[in-house]
Amino acid sequence: MASNTKVKTARKRKDGQQPASAVKGDLPGTVRGQKDQRSQAVFEALARHEAALAQLGRRALAGIDPSVLIDEAVSLVAQSLRAEYCAVLELLPDASAFTVRAGVGWKEGVVGQAKVSAYTDSQAGYTLLRTQTVVVEDLSEERRFTADPLLHDHGVVSGMSVTIRGEGQPFGVLSVHTARRCKFAKDDVAFLQDVAEMLATSIERKRAEERSLLFASIFNSVQVGLAVWYLEDPNDATTFKLVSTNPALTGSDPALLQAAVAEDCAEVVRSGKGKELGEVRCGDHDGPQTVFSAKAFPLPNNHVGVAFDDITERRRGEEDVRKLSRAVEQSPSIITITDAEGNIEYVNPKFTQVTGYAFEEVIGKNPRILKSGETPPEEYKRLWAAITSGREWRGEFHNKKKNGELYWASASILPIRDREGLITHFLGVEEDITERRRAEEALRESEASLVEAQRVAHVGNWDWNIVTNDLAWSDEIYRIFGLKPREFGATYEAFLSTVHPDDREYVQKSVDQAVHEGKPYSIDHRIVLPEGEVRTVHEQGEVTFDKIGTPIRMVGVVQDITERRRAEEEIRSLNVELERRVAEQEISIGELSTPVVKLWDEIVLLPLIGVVDTERAQQLIEAMLNAIVETQARVAILDITGVPGVDTSVAQHMIRTVAAAKMLGAEVIVTGVSPEAAQALVKLGVDLSSMRTRGTLRTGLAEALSLVGRQVVSR
Repeated sequence: MASNTKVKTARKRKDGQQPASAVKGDLPGTVRGQKDQRSQAVFEALARHEAALAQLGRRALAGIDPSVLIDEAVSLVAQSLRAEYCAVLELLPDASAFTVRAGVGWKEGVVGQAKVSAYTDSQAGYTLLRTQTVVVEDLSEERRFTADPLLHDHGVVSGMSVTIRGEGQPFGVLSVHTARRCKFAKDDVAFLQDVAEMLATSIERKRAEERSLLFASIFNSVQVGLAVWYLEDPNDATTFKLVSTNPALTGSDPALLQAAVAEDCAEVVRSGKGKELGEVRCGDHDGPQTVFSAKAFPLPNNHVGVAFDDITERRRGEEDVRKLSRAVEQSPSIITITDAEGNIEYVNPKFTQVTGYAFEEVIGKNPRILKSGETPPEEYKRLWAAITSGREWRGEFHNKKKNGELYWASASILPIRDREGLITHFLGVEEDITERRRAEEALRESEASLVEAQRVAHVGNWDWNIVTNDLAWSDEIYRIFGLKPREFGATYEAFLSTVHPDDREYVQKSVDQAVHEGKPYSIDHRIVLPEGEVRTVHEQGEVTFDKIGTPIRMVGVVQDITERRRAEEEIRSLNVELERRVAEQEISIGELSTPVVKLWDEIVLLPLIGVVDTERAQQLIEAMLNAIVETQARVAILDITGVPGVDTSVAQHMIRTVAAAKMLGAEVIVTGVSPEAAQALVKLGVDLSSMRTRGTLRTGLAEALSLVGRQVVSR
């Protein structure tokens, strides 16, 4: 009872004696009247409290929605306690604040919108930590917490608050406040606690009903077994008699079911309240058992009904789910489950291991956080089109880890449907194939390098399975033989058919010898291309044997040496022709040779005049080398002043002359090298730093004399 009545007591006289009326035991009329008023106020308050509780109780038992009950409760509490303000504060899921769920007396816009701190600095937050009602006589003198803005704005002075319990965390706080200083009686505190408990019970009952309805909707297709028993004596569980069972219990022994639930059913009959019986097993101990989830509910006239939900398959399914869950958790594959919008709901530990993202970091996110930008947007469109139409998509992603590192994943994504066939989730199963892709890329590069090397060298490799007679050729062998892959049945007999008829026996004997004697072979033979062209190849082969010595495989290489053979023939022909021409022109060559001039004992000069072709250059080189040998010259001057132009031929012969002279111990000075000639030589690739060059014959002679230790006297 909230009271602001000040009760005056009788004062003692100055002599310390009570007034006469007090001594006689009679109260003054005013005091007696005040006490009568207080007693009357207490009775009235108790009556209001009882009436409010009775009304709320009837409404709660009628099963009204807790929201309606909460609205009615704040109004009744405010009326019963004669308070200006009353509110139910609902704790938000994150437990950081309350929202004003219902209330009376507050300014417009407070109910349903205002927030109150749930920390201990507020009265409501402090209340959550207390098991008893928190009473505030004067908020301005309060030291346990501070007045939150909501109370301050409404001029609150006194109040009470109590926790509305809940499952898991409290539902919230029921509070009542006045704008005047009040003292709340114990009955007031108990009344507020009773209302809070009634609200908590209603809310929990509603939530339990919602859970029950949800459970029923999930298993609405499951046929539930029903059994009805009559109990002759509610105090004796052995007096049960079976009334009926429904077809869902066919195959279950009613006697065994009755024995399992008899004691609980007797309690239900006595109390008149339903009871969850938990799991009930029916069947032989050594044989298969049916597992039921049972619930007993009272029926009129000492009857009781029990609903038996056969959960045998569910229990098996739960075990299967547990096994599947363990398999998914321990899977070496990356498992991702998203909702129908593509938001991640689950990833397994392999996902975390590969991507570097923690479970909490990706829940609610879209898998696009893994995009590297290297997978074409068109591929994502094809993926989404496939899975949203109910088809499975398979492909590869080049994804990015949390640390920025890229990795390859081979993925399979498929839709998950509910019982109505609607797509509710998507399941992604991926494998990290980064190492495989690297190996494949390395293999491709190696194969490409091998193919290119074989193409350049005109070398191909082959592999003959002697057991199956399958012959595998590399691409280069097909090119050498003038054949197209997949258009030629590569067998040993087919290969022999391409060998030149005159060489076929030789080739066959070489192969047979290798097979029977286990020795590698290396031979040259001719082949005939489909167009009739004859080419020459070099072939090597080696045989592999099994454990008992049976030949099972032969591998080898083939090289096209046609051009080499032709070049060798041409060289032999050229050598013969060259010898003939040399013999015929020895005299004429000697006459045409430019004479080598001996300037001093250690210096010779070879002036080049006119066009220098290959033959003449050879003669000049031989003449100079012979002169160096005969005169023991230390310096040879090669003057090209008389050469009209420097071309590749002249440059090559100059290089050869200088190199040959150095091998004989002589230094060569090339004179007559004009700037234009020097530029031409550099363009032709001649390294002028490796030889001595001078612009005129005069400067070259001066350097030659200096090299042999002679002085040049200027006149």
